Amino acid sequence: CLKKIHKSKSLLLSCFLGLAVSTGGCGIIDKHVEWETIEPESYPVLKAVGYAPISSQHGESDSMKLIMAMKASKLDAYRELTEQVYGQKIEGNQSLSHLVIDSE
Repeated sequence: CLKKIHKSKSLLLSCFLGLAVSTGGCGIIDKHVEWETIEPESYPVLKAVGYAPISSQHGESDSMKLIMAMKASKLDAYRELTEQVYGQKIEGNQSLSHLVIDSE
């Protein structure tokens, strides 16, 4: 009877150690990292200009075409700024083809 208790204790201990070793590798390693922010001596000045023709815009009146041209030129400038900052082209809900806003 003593051998059975010894075997069950050994089996229980080996199962516990196996479980502890196998789950120990899956745990999250808690590392404390501190980042220090360094302010640059000067910030770059980004400039962008957007263009859009007024006469090509869709609209019932000249003032509506002017407003649509202003929106199109602003989108063009924002896209240019995005390319300067991120190096990527921006996608939006308004479609701009040939500097004319197609959908609002």
